[in-house]
Amino acid sequence: MLNPPQLTDIAPPDSFAGPDLVLKQVCKDCTGSTRLFDAAKVSWTTHCSYCGLQQNAAAPLGKVASVVVNRLSALIEPNPNQYSGSLDSRPVGEVIEDNLSSANQHFLDDLFQLVALAKTATSFHPDQTYHWNLRRSGRDEQDRVWESFRAMLRGKSRFFNKDAKKFLDSLFNILEDLSPNGFFFADAVMELEIGRLLYRARRGNTEEAIQRVSSNAAKELHAPPPAVTPANRMNVEGAPAFYAAFNPDTAIAEVRPSRGSNVVVGCFATTRKLRVIDFTSLKKNAAPAFSIWGDDFVDRSQKRGLLLRLQDRIARPIPLGMEHEYLDTQVVADYLHSYLGFDGAMFESSQKSGGTNIVLFGATLGTYSTESRSFLDAPLLFKENSVEVHEVIEIEIRAKRVR
Repeated sequence: MLNPPQLTDIAPPDSFAGPDLVLKQVCKDCTGSTRLFDAAKVSWTTHCSYCGLQQNAAAPLGKVASVVVNRLSALIEPNPNQYSGSLDSRPVGEVIEDNLSSANQHFLDDLFQLVALAKTATSFHPDQTYHWNLRRSGRDEQDRVWESFRAMLRGKSRFFNKDAKKFLDSLFNILEDLSPNGFFFADAVMELEIGRLLYRARRGNTEEAIQRVSSNAAKELHAPPPAVTPANRMNVEGAPAFYAAFNPDTAIAEVRPSRGSNVVVGCFATTRKLRVIDFTSLKKNAAPAFSIWGDDFVDRSQKRGLLLRLQDRIARPIPLGMEHEYLDTQVVADYLHSYLGFDGAMFESSQKSGGTNIVLFGATLGTYSTESRSFLDAPLLFKENSVEVHEVIEIEIRAKRVR
């Protein structure tokens, strides 16, 4: 970790930058960040050195540079491999520009010059590549926090656990910031429109099984009745949930068929708008949205990391007999519906690369009628004539060496 510099470390008067550079004044608009400006501003009437307008408050460029270097020192570290193209390695100049996207360009040029002159262990030259330190060292902390949450659930009541609710309240309170102008490219909170097609699949190991599913597909491909509902990612045993995919190929892959086997696929359409949380958006990184100049940036970024970890846990398959490993994601599902009002959640397919699945929570499906053998209030309509039988002709397996 780099040692944060003091203001006197930024471009001393005898440097080639010259004393006038340090003493330049910049207004909030030219800075491009209210957070950065507030951290460096002084209250006096002066003219901005960049736009020329008179201001009631301004920030000395030297002080702005000091704030920037202090923040960079806490968040990034030198990249040992200057040719690394990993997602968490970026030129420091790019990091600053992304977080000051509306700043005056002449101000940025001067700021880069002062930041590069900082008397730190390694200068922050705009062209040098650095790792986001919080993403690397923070992963162990995320593991510790999530395992503490799981231990909390194992040791106490699952659905009336005040400590668990407090943890989830803290974790999900950043959802309002997860938007295209926020921490991610895509909205994490989205609304599925009426008529959205969702695909379900069932293995047809025999001709009899194919005929049974095909002849009564509206019920056979729906969520199972409570009496035969097993525990799954986002539901407990006996509490049905509707798991589906957004295309037939993903739906087929999710039932894990063998080569040469047959799979029956059918399609449902949504009959009302559904509010869902899209966990797949969490991996579509944009520039850091929570201002890196704010004191809460590390905390909020760690929470983003925990949400990413949650997406991984939801997507991963659990071997038969190990359903208790779904405990944490089941509690999250109950929380998302009961406290945040979500109808369901979207998550990555663990069986189909690039595929996306969706689960509609049990309460969204409504009451199950044993007489009609159907969910009375489910916001789903089976598409007649959508039944198809597919033969699996190839299965792709990818593996990586772990030891």
